[in-house]
Amino acid sequence: MLEKLVMQYASGGDLLRQYLQDNFVEIDWYQKISILLEIAKGLKAIHNHGYVHRDFHGGNVLLDLSEENEESKYNVTQNMIY
Repeated sequence: MLEKLVMQYASGGDLLRQYLQDNFVEIDWYQKISILLEIAKGLKAIHNHGYVHRDFHGGNVLLDLSEENEESKYNVTQNMIY
């Protein structure tokens, strides 16, 4: 059985190639660790529902930097990582 997932548009694109490469020096270690923790929470939620990602890499971690999340350029929150 093929499962599909449709997600909302993430204006920031993928996390690794855009956000971290463009902002690595500007964000502090607390924010970097926060990003990792939110990714881990997301993977745990997927696993708790009996699913496995099967293609997990930085290009598949999406970031929302839309206007309503403009502050997210410096404060990464759980609502921004998909």
